[in-house]
Amino acid sequence: MTQHHDLFFKETFSYSEHVVDFLKFTLPPELAQEIDYSSIVSKKDTYVDSDLSAYFSDMVYSCCLKGKDIRLAFLFEHKSSPDYDLAFQLHCYLINIWKSADKLKKPRMPVVPIVLYHGKESWKPGHLSAQFKNLPEAVKPFIPDFEYIFIDLSAYSDEDIKEQVFSIASLKIAMLIMKNIFRPEEIEKHLVDILQIGKLYFQEKQ
Repeated sequence: MTQHHDLFFKETFSYSEHVVDFLKFTLPPELAQEIDYSSIVSKKDTYVDSDLSAYFSDMVYSCCLKGKDIRLAFLFEHKSSPDYDLAFQLHCYLINIWKSADKLKKPRMPVVPIVLYHGKESWKPGHLSAQFKNLPEAVKPFIPDFEYIFIDLSAYSDEDIKEQVFSIASLKIAMLIMKNIFRPEEIEKHLVDILQIGKLYFQEKQ
């Protein structure tokens, strides 16, 4: 089942217009206003070691910052159930991105990890340091903590997704399906709404 969720996630975020719309509505405002959204491009390189490939979605986009000669990368990761190795996995992923840049003789970019979660359980993932228990204060500075953006779709109501969050109809449909994927009765209940949003999607394409 998880593989099907990953495929749906990858298909949804393979469209740059979906990525742009998602970022505009989910990034912290102070970061969102710095992004040149017209410059967003997919990074086709793989940043995952072969022994880690089963654990990562491997969706990376890069963009420019407004008025600055700086490129920024966005790493998209998808989880449909709590994974308490998340911070460690993201850490490995960041290292692979920067190692790949070194191999290609390209500048290293700052990377903003974004985790999209739509599981049945409530989940508040922590930082990498949370995996080390009872650390004395003198040791804590040596744990490589970093921030990432965690989007839990359960934090949005169906009405929010349909009416307020996101502007592209096809992304609204995908997010409604992902949010309710473990509750088929909810998808069935909102089928008319989803079809109406789908009508908007085809109107957008005309």
